[in-house]
Amino acid sequence: EKRAATGEGRNKAELLYRAGLLWRDQLLDEGRALTSFEEALHVDAGFPAAQLACGLLLHSQQQYHRAAALLARCIDLRDTTADLNHLAALAESLHRSGESARALTCANAILSRDDRRGDILWMRAQLLETTGDELEAEEAWLEAIEARGDGIGNAELAAVYRRLGERALSRADASRAVEHLQRAREIEPFAPGLDDALQAAYEHAEHWHEAAQLLIERAARDVEEGAKRKHLMA
Repeated sequence: EKRAATGEGRNKAELLYRAGLLWRDQLLDEGRALTSFEEALHVDAGFPAAQLACGLLLHSQQQYHRAAALLARCIDLRDTTADLNHLAALAESLHRSGESARALTCANAILSRDDRRGDILWMRAQLLETTGDELEAEEAWLEAIEARGDGIGNAELAAVYRRLGERALSRADASRAVEHLQRAREIEPFAPGLDDALQAAYEHAEHWHEAAQLLIERAARDVEEGAKRKHLMA
């Protein structure tokens, strides 16, 4: 850093950038590293290495708006040699900053090179759920679930299936709604309100046997829970 104080232009920026790498990688001081990277960009705002290092560090610190602005300046989505983890950081930063269309473009660029990347498939499904066609979003969610496999928590997975079921029911696709809501109930059988949603799906699909059976199960559960409460109060 003392040498950087006497440098000019890109040379000074490079010295400050190298100091930032030392602070980040060897001395494990992210605060000093970020300061050095920012000082390098103050000297030379168009220095790609400093833009990337600063943007990635900001992303890791969850400063997504600032990270997105820097990473978008130094990452070319058309570059098929670009590091996929850098692209993923840009996609997440855009997503978290509310720039859904740009985030989706970035996610698609990643998936064009690695179509089984679970974290990006999951992000793409989230983005399509808010910006895309419902059926396309449903397909994206099912693909993301398959790709992530056992890496999804039960509550999160059940919530996705429940949303898919409720959306299917809202568009009058009762059979699809039953399929998704049954899956949600298999995963989280006692989720609040889920039985009501499944009951409605059964009735819309005219699955009368299943609808009756579910009512019987719910009644039996209410009796059992009532008995437990009385026992605890005794």
